[in-house]
Amino acid sequence: MADVFVRTSVVYVDGLKVEFAKSNTFDLNTNNQAQVGVSGYLGHSFGANITKLEFDEVVPTSKLQSNILRKYILPGKYCTVVYKMGADTMSFRGCFEQATFTGESMNGTQMGKFTITGGKPRVAADA
Repeated sequence: MADVFVRTSVVYVDGLKVEFAKSNTFDLNTNNQAQVGVSGYLGHSFGANITKLEFDEVVPTSKLQSNILRKYILPGKYCTVVYKMGADTMSFRGCFEQATFTGESMNGTQMGKFTITGGKPRVAADA
C-alpha cells in the first residue's frame, strides 16, 4: 500500500489565506426533503443549497481581524471563499454572518470564531 498523507483543510477569503486558522467546519445543507403521500415515499424535493463555513483562529496583535471586521462584517460585503479539503477545492460566494471573540487572561490568548454563509459550492473541476 502506498504512503497516505493527510493534511488539514485550508481556507481562503477573497484570495487571502486565513493564516491563523486553528480549526474549521464546512457544512453543506442541500435542503432536500423526502416527499411522502398516502401511498408512502414518493421521492425527494430538491431545495436551495446552503453552505456554511465556520473557522476558529488565533487572533494576533495585528490588523488582520480588524480588517475582516472593517472590510466584510460591518459593511455586510460579499466575499469569495475557497476551501481546500482532501483532493477537492470548493468555492462559494457568501457573507460573514457572525464573529465572536474570546479572550483568556490566564494564558494571554484571544480567539476568534467566524461564520460565513452562502449558496451552493462549486468544485474546482466544475469552475
